[in-house]
Amino acid sequence: MPTITLKKPVILDDKRQFAVIDIPEPTLGGIAAHEIALSETQSSTAALMAMLAAETGWPMEAVRKIAASELEALSAIMLPFEGEAPTSGTGAALPPTSPTS
Repeated sequence: MPTITLKKPVILDDKRQFAVIDIPEPTLGGIAAHEIALSETQSSTAALMAMLAAETGWPMEAVRKIAASELEALSAIMLPFEGEAPTSGTGAALPPTSPTS
């Protein structure tokens, strides 16, 4: 699990501090949050923020206060998880499969 320690901790008005971001394995909720934010805002930054909040459990207020200088490190870790549909190698999306359990 990749971890990022922010150069400058985020401190909210209520004095809660956030300094370490543990990026878990992506979840469907995180991928959906990214897709929804991207479709609603057409902003890759807003989509990254939505996915980051969903995956880490950080409040959006804290995510908004992360320094822009941290964006490159966050993007490098989060962008591979953005949830592109799996393809067959030809660029065509694979058809949905039924659960096997």
